[in-house]
Amino acid sequence: MLGNHHARLARRFKSPRIRALLSFQDLYVGLSPYTAPGVFSLLAATEITDGVHYPLGGFGKVKEGLLGIAKQHGVNVRVSARVERIITANAAVAGVQLDGGEQLPTQLLITNRDVSMAYGLCDASSDKYKASWTRAKTQDDFQQYPNFYVHAPARTDPSAAPP
Repeated sequence: MLGNHHARLARRFKSPRIRALLSFQDLYVGLSPYTAPGVFSLLAATEITDGVHYPLGGFGKVKEGLLGIAKQHGVNVRVSARVERIITANAAVAGVQLDGGEQLPTQLLITNRDVSMAYGLCDASSDKYKASWTRAKTQDDFQQYPNFYVHAPARTDPSAAPP
């Protein structure tokens, strides 16, 4: 599954149209099927077997729902506040400094910035995150802190997991 997606599909499907159909999901993450890892076949397989779902009312409803839940739990949410830097202490987030100098202490920070852009705002930033974008070719290539995506549909749909 570590080979490129197109090559993996070409082994199984002679038709370029079928290969294109089963690899367009690579575009979701900005990759070409010629460079995307073969494991991306799971995207097409999931869509074919489970379908594609959209939140009622659009993705804005997801944002509104998360904001409502956060506020119900006493979270102080700031939007449209330009963060100048992320303050760190002992290799953890300790706060943020907003444009204009205001500092806000925090133990948890949620951002929608690109990973590299967010790390670039950290006091004690390092380039270690860059290695997490390198595709592993052998077991020794796997990173200690890789980028990852978590999908746990059983949290909201118990039928998605075995009893």
